[in-house]
Amino acid sequence: MAFLDNSGDIILDAILTDTGRRRMAGGTFKITKFAVGDDEIDYSLYDKNNAGGPSYYDLEILQTPVAEAGLQLNYGLISSLATDILYMPATRINELSMELNNVSSTSGMFYITDTSGDTANATISDALTTAGVSHMKGAAIPNANFVLLESGLDVAFGEIPLGSQANRQSYLVANQLVNNSFYCFMDSRFFGGAQGGSAKSKFANNGTNHELNSDILLIAGARTSIGMGLDNYKGARLRSFKNEIYYYSDGINTESNYSVLGGPRGSGLAVSPIVKSGLGPEYTLYGFTNQADVAGLSINVDYIDTTLYIVGATTGTTAQIPVRIIRQTV
Repeated sequence: MAFLDNSGDIILDAILTDTGRRRMAGGTFKITKFAVGDDEIDYSLYDKNNAGGPSYYDLEILQTPVAEAGLQLNYGLISSLATDILYMPATRINELSMELNNVSSTSGMFYITDTSGDTANATISDALTTAGVSHMKGAAIPNANFVLLESGLDVAFGEIPLGSQANRQSYLVANQLVNNSFYCFMDSRFFGGAQGGSAKSKFANNGTNHELNSDILLIAGARTSIGMGLDNYKGARLRSFKNEIYYYSDGINTESNYSVLGGPRGSGLAVSPIVKSGLGPEYTLYGFTNQADVAGLSINVDYIDTTLYIVGATTGTTAQIPVRIIRQTV
């Protein structure tokens, strides 16, 4: 929901889910929890040099039109963090080519295979590989490919604060801004769960000449009852791992080879969704069937496009992963 006017009476614009509308119609609707955010605020509009004085410093911010109410907060406000925090962490997808099983997107989508259309002579995985399309297996297997995400300070490389080990400690660890786990919310009509990193996973550039020294092992995430307000979406809690990609000042600095964040990094996260077995009518109801010329494939395919929502369990930092479940046309 969103504030429409902050003068006089408080007016709210609320969008209810189908469940919320049913409960309101039945007289059982009750707000028990809420979250606040500042998605529509551009803090660069704060003008501390305004000649009108302090009363005018934030005038442009206060006059900013409020965004339409939505179901997902990208920038939720947190009340339990330490004071005097200069930076809040962001979560970004890392598609860099490394010695890891992380996948890259194709035309903005991350591909996940559904093997229900495979035959003895042809598989969707082989077709994607031939077409040069990076993809995830969509199955609960230890060596499944994954989307790699990083949480930390999203500043340009070489800008303050630098992504050093000391700055990780002072800017993130000391202020309790490291996410030890993340929630992955996914449409339960298409997914049966997700895999994340394990306690043995590591992501570091502390090898010879600060080369990559990493090994990301996958384990099943734990189901959670925490929801996000979208119908059919269920959550899994995924373990993160320490992000030890550091800036080094010894003349051999490799951080930009392995990280998409220029500032101190707190956590790394691997996300590998598990496609629900028995998908069939869902392709007709929610996707596209018997499609040719998709992503350069030489076969006809069925596919469903959907989104995974990632939320940091400690800081609330968010990311969205657009994914495409794809199979050979049955």
